[in-house]
Amino acid sequence: MWFQFRWAARPTFPGRILRLFETGNREEARVIDNLRSVGIEVYDRDPETGKQIHFEEYGGHYAGSLDGIARGFPEAPVTWHVLEIKTSNAKGFKNLQQYGVQSSKPEHYAQMQQYMSWSKLTRAYYICVCKDTDEIYGERVEYDPDCIPGIDAKVYGVLNARHPHGIDYPENSFECRFCDCRGVCRGNAPVEKTCRMCAHSEPDLESGDWKCSIFRKVLSESEQETACDAFQEIEYVRN
Repeated sequence: MWFQFRWAARPTFPGRILRLFETGNREEARVIDNLRSVGIEVYDRDPETGKQIHFEEYGGHYAGSLDGIARGFPEAPVTWHVLEIKTSNAKGFKNLQQYGVQSSKPEHYAQMQQYMSWSKLTRAYYICVCKDTDEIYGERVEYDPDCIPGIDAKVYGVLNARHPHGIDYPENSFECRFCDCRGVCRGNAPVEKTCRMCAHSEPDLESGDWKCSIFRKVLSESEQETACDAFQEIEYVRN
């Protein structure tokens, strides 16, 4: 997460993967239409902005948008739920059916916990569509406030880390094999030369800006993308 936040290694995706992303986005609208067709009340847009319901902290350095909020589920017809819609391949879907979202997709579970905290809702409804069979999995998730301090600590640590160590997963682990930053973290791949990976820049957690200590200025997004001649790579420990 730190490497992604710092733009240390920006991913490039082949066309097939981009199409998979597109499939996931299309599935959200389809599932929402399906829910409405059976009488579930769904709001997938903020009426004031016309965009997805959005929350942010630390000036916007940490943010997220809800797929929607919904009510009318048979288990609790009058209770508003955070709505989270995902897709999965058959193997992941089977694992989800067997173990539930908290065990099989902990990142999705944490995402819903954060969204419930932000929206002040106490329930979430998780819907996952199997891309291979079109089968649908649904699970209600209760808000667990004990999760939030751990999430907050991780986020704050990512935003503030100056000299992080690489992660200590085994190199052939699932987490590492599919990580876009594997070469930077575990190998000898050079980092992207951007202001975010420069020791002279840091995020302002109140304004949401990136600031340069050399030139004493706020960096625009275009400036962040291409470092200047004063670039000094942040020191970090590779695994």
